[in-house]
Amino acid sequence: MTVSWDALEASLTGTNVITGYEIHYGKESEAFVPRVFSASDTSYTFTGLTTGVNYQYKVRAISSCGNGCFSEVTTDTTKTCPEVMAAPTVNLNASNEVEVSWVDPSSSGDGAIDEYLIKFVNYNGELVELDECDGEDSTVITNKSCTLSMIQVQELLLLE
Repeated sequence: MTVSWDALEASLTGTNVITGYEIHYGKESEAFVPRVFSASDTSYTFTGLTTGVNYQYKVRAISSCGNGCFSEVTTDTTKTCPEVMAAPTVNLNASNEVEVSWVDPSSSGDGAIDEYLIKFVNYNGELVELDECDGEDSTVITNKSCTLSMIQVQELLLLE
């Protein structure tokens, strides 16, 4: 979750020099934890938060004359991720093409799935992406499958 704020303009601070900003944050209905930032910072990304939990935060400026007033308290819920997907199905069709297909995870988290990250293991054991199986392509997303010719499969196996 990223918290951002606007830097205070000199016209609003008068002769006071902004020396930093302070965020107080925490899980809803728990005590706030303070974190101080430099005057040049205008955002912070929190990591390690629990998914699906409401977090609250408020921000204030710190100046040469002391601490300013806090902003209003804002509440945001951390997003949940899609469940781990099952292994894809790989079949050889009547046209000697390799069809790779999959099913959506049992839960898509907090939103619709709008792309898939599709990687293949090449001859050297490296993960590679192929243009023919683009997980951002609307047809691939809708059909939940992609098809590779035998030539593409051979090239994949020989990629160095």
